[in-house]
Amino acid sequence: MNISQCWQPTDDKYVETAKYIAMCTYHCALDNLQQLVVQWLFELHKLNLSQTAYHAHTHIAKSLQARCNAIWHAVKAYNTARLTIDPPHLTLDWSKTSHYSFLDEFTLLQDTQNNVHDRP
Repeated sequence: MNISQCWQPTDDKYVETAKYIAMCTYHCALDNLQQLVVQWLFELHKLNLSQTAYHAHTHIAKSLQARCNAIWHAVKAYNTARLTIDPPHLTLDWSKTSHYSFLDEFTLLQDTQNNVHDRP
């Protein structure tokens, strides 16, 4: 493999790679959380539609309950990953996340790898 020397924790390449891995882990946790919250908001909207049948209503309610559990775990993963980047981003609280009812309330959608605001 022609490895001339192993990286040490003080090497520039080691530090740069560690930052890159931390940022990738953060973005994966953020993407997962965003996906779950957006799905949850759409299901919540579907639940509130007036023409939803009772059977579909109960099925959506059970799905929302399962998704809440997944979101809770995603919030924990996000809060763990956000501590590894420099500077750490805001802590996300489950009680705030669970009370979102519109997409514009979910401000983490603005913090993505491909920031939509940067595009024309």
